[in-house]
Amino acid sequence: MALTRIIQCTRPELLTVLQTMQMIANEFSDVKSPADAGFKSSLINNAIASLPCILEDVVFFLDKINMHAAKNDDKYSFFRESEETEEITEHKLGIASVEHDLQEYLSVAAEILGKNKVEYATVAGIEYLIEVENNSSQFKRVPASWVKISGTKKLSRFHTPEVIKLMRQRDQHKEALAAACDKAFAAFLAEISTRYQSFRDCIQALATLDCLLSLAAIASRPGYVKPQYVDDVRICVRQGRHPMVEQLLLDSYVPNDIDLSANGTRALLVTGPNMGGKSSYVRQVALIAIMGQIGSYVPAESATLGMLDAVFTRMGAFDNMLAGESTFMVELSETADILKQATPRSLVILDELGRGTSTHDGVAIAQAVLDHMLRSVRSLTLFITHYQHLASMARSFPDRQLRNVHMRFRESGGSGTDPEEITFLYEVGEGVAHRSYGLNVARLANLPKPVLDVARQKSAELEEKIRRRRLAGLIRAVGEIVAAEDRATADDEGVMERLIAGAEQL
Repeated sequence: MALTRIIQCTRPELLTVLQTMQMIANEFSDVKSPADAGFKSSLINNAIASLPCILEDVVFFLDKINMHAAKNDDKYSFFRESEETEEITEHKLGIASVEHDLQEYLSVAAEILGKNKVEYATVAGIEYLIEVENNSSQFKRVPASWVKISGTKKLSRFHTPEVIKLMRQRDQHKEALAAACDKAFAAFLAEISTRYQSFRDCIQALATLDCLLSLAAIASRPGYVKPQYVDDVRICVRQGRHPMVEQLLLDSYVPNDIDLSANGTRALLVTGPNMGGKSSYVRQVALIAIMGQIGSYVPAESATLGMLDAVFTRMGAFDNMLAGESTFMVELSETADILKQATPRSLVILDELGRGTSTHDGVAIAQAVLDHMLRSVRSLTLFITHYQHLASMARSFPDRQLRNVHMRFRESGGSGTDPEEITFLYEVGEGVAHRSYGLNVARLANLPKPVLDVARQKSAELEEKIRRRRLAGLIRAVGEIVAAEDRATADDEGVMERLIAGAEQL
């Protein structure tokens, strides 16, 4: 917790903080020096030794506070009577004096009405009302200066000029009292801030101990291992798991490997069906890298990690309406920032870059960014995409610097009018997933069957059209080979490369 949070909190929060700090200081009051803590770690010993140093100051401040009033956020009684400022005491006495005069005035009101006794009434939050029955003799004696506030068929309620005057005086004292209480509380917080040094040291020690305790709790959990650290840039994890998702899925979570290094595979192009686990997989890698950076054990069978200088992510879709920026503009602006800041020691995660515009522009932007990341920035990169055409980029980089991987699945159904059904395996496999199976997600989202049927028909027509175009291109390439039999060998090799590329796409 930050010290600025202490000197800007409410009265109940301040009480809780001070009482907690008192409890902690009391627990370690016998620690007079770091040597008394008894741990092997000097970091822990120094942190524990700084905790009891604040006990005297905390008790000093707590002795000024009325505990029950502070719990109820009662500003008027927050301080004990002996600790109240002169201004607070003066206005409290003023209120008491006015209330005494109001009670004394009841005898005057009774004499005016010719009654033995008159009592004030409070109705709908309005105080000091004098009630007079409408059909009584006293009603005829009500002076014209009395102000009728409310009434019923049976009685009327009045404020007398003297009561109105005294109530105004009381309200003035109350407003001044509220201001005096706020002023005194602000001065109290300012007084606490004068103990900044000791409180800051204690809070930093608590933060250190809390962090170390959390790391120790993680390290003792089954399935977590101590990473091996190396000098080069590397993320090599065997059977890694997402530390949060596995808590929800328990025994059903599927672990996966990752192997990225500056001297080997620097980037993975991740494809797969919608909802197949692509984003969870790359988040898993990022979290393991970050946990390793802070010295934590990681959820895996083994892990070899190099030191990173940053983890950059571009995931999700949202706009910035106030700045007039569309989702695509926000996406590209964040990507531009990553390209400017990333270094060869960074981990970069880009999720479906280019989806906010037309297919051709999206593919072009995604391909250009990925190429720039590999050739110029040279960061470790995880690139999620539904543009399967990008898979051919792997051939442009030697030594498997860019690998194609996909989230594995099993396909069933899909014949005739039956919808295709996908079983997600959540395993990372080599190669490319050539379809995204969006109709399967539409089915899971319970879109109406007529809509699904039309979508399935249109999808089949588009796929058939694309296959015909690719086949026509392959035939043209074969024709070029036949026509180029007498050409130079170098030229023949270029034709063969185009033929192989066309065949692979088909």
